[in-house]
Amino acid sequence: MTTPDHSSTQPKRGAFVYTIHYEGTSKQAAAFAEIQRRFEEAAQGFPGFLGQDTSSTPTSAGVAYTTQLQFDSLSSCLKWLDSDTRRQLLVTAEKQGYSYRGSMQKPAFEQWLSSRLTTKPPVWKINLLVLLALYPSVMLLQLVASPLLEPLSKPSAVLIGNAITVAMTGWLLVPTLSRTFQRWLEGRGSAAYRALCLAAILGALAGLYLLFEVID
Repeated sequence: MTTPDHSSTQPKRGAFVYTIHYEGTSKQAAAFAEIQRRFEEAAQGFPGFLGQDTSSTPTSAGVAYTTQLQFDSLSSCLKWLDSDTRRQLLVTAEKQGYSYRGSMQKPAFEQWLSSRLTTKPPVWKINLLVLLALYPSVMLLQLVASPLLEPLSKPSAVLIGNAITVAMTGWLLVPTLSRTFQRWLEGRGSAAYRALCLAAILGALAGLYLLFEVID
């Protein structure tokens, strides 16, 4: 078990990292270390778990702890986060006053989401943002790049076209949109704000549709 006063080590190469942020007083250090020990002990036999490391930083209020859980893949991490074993431990810890903020480190969602997101958004929100990024990417590819790819064989043209679309969508548009709509993705803000964000996304899709109808 790595205790909270140890220095953080570098994640294993290729590991998927889930980071837990916790702030408490210096007097809470022992209780926090015991909670982390229980979580790590439970995770030891979990498929895909590679290890855990905890570090601490002094703050004006006490101490800020950062725990990095390493898994062999995103799938293994999500299975652990959603497991009954972890849920039961979390309920027990929360009764003792434990609370935390979790974040996924790049390549958490690889090219799809900004690493600044602190919670996993609902799937429908992710899909809606991906659609908002993918639709103009595909249409622009059809309008601009298709004539250049036409001399190539169909398999080659499809491969190159998909590579361009994925690059535009995953590396640029979706991360940008996820930062712009971060509060909406995380379910924060007033009901009016969330409704406005949804209306803006749907309006943008409608506007793009009308624009491409005119251009095509």
